[in-house]
Amino acid sequence: AEKGLNVEGLELSPFLAEKMREFDRGKYRIPVHCADLHDPPRELEGRYDAVVGFFVLHHLASLQRAFSGVKRLLKAGGRAVFLEPNPANPLYYLQVLLTPGMRWAAEKGIRNMRGSALWREAKAAGMRLEKLERYGFFPPFVANRWWGGIMDRKLERVRILHPILPFQLFFFVRSDGFDSSR
Repeated sequence: AEKGLNVEGLELSPFLAEKMREFDRGKYRIPVHCADLHDPPRELEGRYDAVVGFFVLHHLASLQRAFSGVKRLLKAGGRAVFLEPNPANPLYYLQVLLTPGMRWAAEKGIRNMRGSALWREAKAAGMRLEKLERYGFFPPFVANRWWGGIMDRKLERVRILHPILPFQLFFFVRSDGFDSSR
């Protein structure tokens, strides 16, 4: 929004949708729609050039239904980007085990955040996985220090570590036209 883009939010929880509105404090006037990504409101279909999600997919009941919802939100040729945890990184499992309030029941979808699983579910919904990038190494409290960022970038260049880098960016494109008459 600060860069002049038109931004809207979609949140399942009315409580969290209200928290987003409170956080915005009217500064950006970001519309927040309270709805399920599995079944987005009809009036939002085909309106967006891009859909972006941060640590969302691994919490959803059905990836294929989620991708179908994303596809319906996007214009023809629209793109979606999701940041998700890498199931090959053991630190996520330790985080769930050691962090008060985190429960495996809510985080078990991490296991499905493999490129092959997302490719299959996206394809079944009419989306195409274009690219997968992994990055990072340290948790934010380390990476956000000047020396942590330097170490993070150095470790990202070690090819043997790529399969276990903790953060994954999945880039998808809507792979068909959009029929608004449906």
